[in-house]
Order: sequence, then structure tokens, then C-alpha cells
Amino acid sequence: TDESGLTGESRSVYKDICHPLLMKGTQVIEGDGLMLSVSVGDYTEWGQLMAKLQEDRDDTPLQEKLERLASLIGWIGFGAAALLFIVLVVRWAIDGHQQIAQHLVLFVIMAITIIVVAVPEGLPLAVTISLAYSMKKVL
Repeated sequence: TDESGLTGESRSVYKDICHPLLMKGTQVIEGDGLMLSVSVGDYTEWGQLMAKLQEDRDDTPLQEKLERLASLIGWIGFGAAALLFIVLVVRWAIDGHQQIAQHLVLFVIMAITIIVVAVPEGLPLAVTISLAYSMKKVL
């Protein structure tokens, strides 16, 4: 049988009376015989392996630090946007312009732009990809 899909072993495995079990996901390469299913679905070795992969895992220390960094950058961006909005409104008030609605819309758009740019949505993805690339180089 070819059990490489389950075990990763590239050599075929000989089955006889001492080693009679066929695993789900394996292929019979040569020979003939009879088969009796003793477990199906989640109760197979493959099903138990997939169940372990589906379990929720705690965040790693790196993931926790990255989440804190992303949150900090987001709050700094929000603070910078609020400060910019206040400065622009004060400057507008000092200059004495009359068109308040047009200027306020422009100020809000500038502040929202800073918030959108500052929120690091792609930061965790970029770090994950760089770690995967580095691990590939190590291997």
C-alpha cells in the first residue's frame, strides 16, 4: 500500500497478518485481498488527525505582540487624525472663511484618509508570509 498521504513515507508498505490495517487515504499498489472496515469518518486515523488540525489554538507570543502593535498603530493613527481635524478647524476659524460645510467635509475626508492609512490591516499577513518564506529558506 502507498501510505504517503497519511504518513509522508514515500516507500510502499507491505501488509500481511501481522500488519493488516489499511488507513483511510492510502492506496493499494499491488496485490489483492479482502477488506473489513473497523472504523469510519472521525474515528479513523485520518479523521483524528484532521480533528486535531481543526482545534483552536492559543495565540503565539509573536501573534500577541503583533496584535498589540497593530492596535497601538491604529490608536496612534486615530489620534493623529483627530489632531489634524482639530488643527484644520482651528486654522479655518482663525482665517475667518465663510464656507463652513465645504471645508468641514474636506477636513473630515483628510482625517478619515489618515485613519484608513494608519490601520495596519495587512501587517499580520505580511509578517506571516515573511515568516513562511524564512522557514522555507531554513528548510
